[in-house]
Amino acid sequence: MIHLFILSAASLLLISCAPKVTGGKRVISASSQKIAWPNWHAAQLPERTPGTEDGPSPQSHPLQEGIVISYGPKHDGAEEFLILGDRDELPPQDLGVLPIAFLPTSIFAGPSPLNDRDNTLRGPHNEHYTYPALHRRSSFFQTFPSLGKQAKGTIFYHTSIMMLSSAEAGVVKRFQKRGWNVLVALPSDSFYRSRLPAYLNHNEDPEAAAHYLAQDMDRHYHEQAQAAKVALAYLRKTRPSWLQGRQILMGTSGGSFSLPAVALKSPNAWDKIIFVSPGANLMATYEQGAANIFPQTLSFIDTIRTKPPISVRRIPTNEEYHAMYRRAAQLTQLHPGKLSPHLKKEDILFMNGSRDNILPKEEIEKAYLALGSPQRWTYPLGHHLVALNLLTQVNRLDRWMTL
Repeated sequence: MIHLFILSAASLLLISCAPKVTGGKRVISASSQKIAWPNWHAAQLPERTPGTEDGPSPQSHPLQEGIVISYGPKHDGAEEFLILGDRDELPPQDLGVLPIAFLPTSIFAGPSPLNDRDNTLRGPHNEHYTYPALHRRSSFFQTFPSLGKQAKGTIFYHTSIMMLSSAEAGVVKRFQKRGWNVLVALPSDSFYRSRLPAYLNHNEDPEAAAHYLAQDMDRHYHEQAQAAKVALAYLRKTRPSWLQGRQILMGTSGGSFSLPAVALKSPNAWDKIIFVSPGANLMATYEQGAANIFPQTLSFIDTIRTKPPISVRRIPTNEEYHAMYRRAAQLTQLHPGKLSPHLKKEDILFMNGSRDNILPKEEIEKAYLALGSPQRWTYPLGHHLVALNLLTQVNRLDRWMTL
């Protein structure tokens, strides 16, 4: 109840916070470089974690694009479903990996299907299925049907790192009331599961380690794009009316980094794209300490340096890890700074805070320029308040989406 009171009080304070509107017609680059998508393999639901007492198994829905796993919709049409991919990529020879999971713990974080070692899919009647997650790429989706008499279209919303936070859930509800279907995509769990390289022998190769990190990040971008493509196919099969009217692709903060990949993997699917508090390169953002994720990762690594896994000869120093990430940021190919120039005809809106101290300002500006300087709404707010302020911007966004 406390966090709901805080949200209500903060939203009242933000009502008068109108954006500064700049930009306009996009300057589209002549990028013609072919995109090299990584491999992605659909996965079946694995065995349950030993010792769990779960309900019946959910149903699998094989599609040409992939497999959807679900218990089916509730009486009101809301549904949670899951798309799985394999995560069986091996590191280069002489490298091991240290698997780490960091999940959001803020009071504003939404309910999570992700745990340290396993994930749980829940059904409309309290069914649940828990499975080991380390070697899979899990993407969870939720449907929120329009509450209007006739839907205006569908918003495909990628949440922030806080998953469907209290504020974002409020935004979804307000869009529903204004006649929008909303398909919510949580960040895929590889977003929260790091794999830091460690050296197995004397053949230390920092460049190979950086390449591994870069490739793993590109697989994360592609995973979200491929999962979105499967989700669209599932809507086409189960809710064809959702693909009528305007189709809006939207992402906030961590959820915005995959939008160019999602848009390009499913071309011609989107009428408009909305970037909220975006950046150009997720690895560069991590390395510079955004949201404190990378510092927390290194802090955890410090706790296992005195007793590393038996197969590991040496764990790199913190500064070596920083150097690896800086190099990996240069090597990634599917980040927004690289893919955004490929977006040609989409109508794009860019929303950010002028007092954002979470994302490096240069990353925000690089993202804006890579998108061709589209229409921009800038708020005199910090990173988290921009997301909270969306509660007061639904009417304005509704008008922009229906123009």
